[in-house]
Amino acid sequence: MEYKWTAMTNIFIATLMGSINMMIVLIALPAIFNGIHVDPPS
Repeated sequence: MEYKWTAMTNIFIATLMGSINMMIVLIALPAIFNGIHVDPPS
């Protein structure tokens, strides 16, 4: 039975890490575009 809690915890942590990663990328996109001299369509 403890395996189900381990699996659920791992899935929760993976989902949380993925969400945090996407937030970081969305916040950093303007700096990334400026760094590679690209003007994205507005």
